[in-house]
Amino acid sequence: MFIRPPDLRTLTQRLKKRKSETAEQLKTRLKRAEEELACAGEYDYVIVNDRLDQSVGDLRDLVHRIKETQSGERG
Repeated sequence: MFIRPPDLRTLTQRLKKRKSETAEQLKTRLKRAEEELACAGEYDYVIVNDRLDQSVGDLRDLVHRIKETQSGERG
């Protein structure tokens, strides 16, 4: 499962707003994020973290579907 931001611009804005990293740390983090986002297609499931309430609901639904699938395989 891959949880991604809507886009790099949004991620950049969120991180800058937090003010939790130096400019150099932010630059490094964003470079890594680009690399990670390029690999998103390798995951079975991708959730876009745009609105927290929606993302949490999507995650909950996904976990429920996976559990149902796994229990059906055992039965």
